[in-house]
Amino acid sequence: MIALNLKGLETAADTYKLSGNVSGEQHVEDVYIFVSNPRSKIESRKVFYRSNRSGKDGKQLDFSTDLPLWPGSNMVTVVARASSEVRSVKTIYVYREPPLTAKAP
Repeated sequence: MIALNLKGLETAADTYKLSGNVSGEQHVEDVYIFVSNPRSKIESRKVFYRSNRSGKDGKQLDFSTDLPLWPGSNMVTVVARASSEVRSVKTIYVYREPPLTAKAP
């Protein structure tokens, strides 16, 4: 199960603070995050990975990261795995406003 702490899904910043918790009935192996933005020609770029091998609780994993964002709609995919066959996926969209540019007179 993936639980995300979301503070709005729109920003003008070039990063987005994402934190959350992954929990499983038996075991949580790892969590990783991809960001995609077709408008900026970014396809499934892995921007975060955390293993739970040395974690104190094998059934739970907390994470926090600053995700890079590109102007427009960014698809953020969080993947948590219990094994190579068992995984959970959660997708959100974070909109980054394009930078303001000066207009010619």
